Amino acid sequence: MPVSDIRALKKEERAYYREVRRGLSPARRRTADFVMGTRILTLGSYRVCDTLLAYISTSLECDTSAVIKRALSEGKRVAVPKCLPETRGLEFYIITSPDDLREGFYGIPEPDVSVCERLDSFEGSLCLVPGLAFDLRGFRLGFGGGYYDRFLSGFTGATAAVCYDDCVADELPADEHDMRIQALITEKKTYRFRN
Repeated sequence: MPVSDIRALKKEERAYYREVRRGLSPARRRTADFVMGTRILTLGSYRVCDTLLAYISTSLECDTSAVIKRALSEGKRVAVPKCLPETRGLEFYIITSPDDLREGFYGIPEPDVSVCERLDSFEGSLCLVPGLAFDLRGFRLGFGGGYYDRFLSGFTGATAAVCYDDCVADELPADEHDMRIQALITEKKTYRFRN
């Protein structure tokens, strides 16, 4: 399929899944977020990781705050991304509490680089990967910036994602730049993929 066709298809899918997420009731989301957060903690890749790379969730994303809090309480290093709009890349910085965050690019809280140490080694890391939707092959439909696909193309640690069941598809449009995840957690099931 030509690149322009995949882009158009992804744009349509993004619009669809944004509406699906907006249609989920707050009560349903709270319950699902709790269940998925609990399931993350049971992953072998979470239990053995020294460092959790976690995104700070927005209103459309599955809430990661409880997992971040738990990882900090267990003595794991937690690093969150800072967007680099000029290169569409990501840098991760270690946080010790939500007080280390400031409003950043796209209005999303990011690490305050004046007080946070940049993470240079990803050895022993588990990366929680954000996305609007995921499919049963391990591919994700991101928000369109390509930041995480660029980062994941060179990341060798473990990857996992959380996603509401309503946003899991049999197959999503994907091309050679799209990176697969290793585990997908929904409120009903944990999927594992071989990359």
